[in-house]
Amino acid sequence: MTDADIERIFTENKNLVYLVVNKRFPTFIHDDDVIQSGYIGLWKAITTYDDKKYAFSTYAYHCIYNEIGMYLRSFIKYTPFSWLVLTAIVIWGVVRFIFMIAEAEEQRKREFEKG
Repeated sequence: MTDADIERIFTENKNLVYLVVNKRFPTFIHDDDVIQSGYIGLWKAITTYDDKKYAFSTYAYHCIYNEIGMYLRSFIKYTPFSWLVLTAIVIWGVVRFIFMIAEAEEQRKREFEKG
């Protein structure tokens, strides 16, 4: 496959990256790094595609999805701040749950006192 063929196929299927990001990773639709990792997945799909088994779009979709997933996992794995954010989210969820239980218990007490 020549460089011109690779460039033509890449240009024709560039929107597939946006489809994958919009469908599977909608919170990252405006993140250029995620889009770039999707382009890397598309390039890998073009260079490794074997037309005997699958349609190219199916194969490329999975390659793009996997590449973006690997990028996001590596970003979370090697960012020390991410552990702090993850811990804060978990603590916030636990605190919120405790307040919900306390509020429900207060409401039951009020209803019991009324009648």
